[in-house]
Amino acid sequence: MTRNVLNHTRLTCFLFLALTLFSALLSAEGFAANATRQTISFNEDWLFKLDVNEIYKNENFNDSGWKKLDVPHDYIFEEGVNQSGSQGQSGGYHGGGTAWYRKHFAYDTSWCN
Repeated sequence: MTRNVLNHTRLTCFLFLALTLFSALLSAEGFAANATRQTISFNEDWLFKLDVNEIYKNENFNDSGWKKLDVPHDYIFEEGVNQSGSQGQSGGYHGGGTAWYRKHFAYDTSWCN
């Protein structure tokens, strides 16, 4: 009889803990669903330059002459296919080199919260 009481007590404690955990999870899910969330696409209006120049990493560099594009973008296709391409046959006769991507954007300081 003592063993049955002990098993019953364990079962009751287990069920109580499981119910408490389940309630907490439902509460957290409800809170998350009510939180304000805004999704902003970052894919549009990038600037691109296929060139090697260390000055491009300067934050204040004037990039107004760069090509405007959306990402995803694969710069390897910028020069087209050419049998003298630096990538050779294994690279599909495409050129190679260094490419730079830049994006200018403003953000709201309230996003940090």
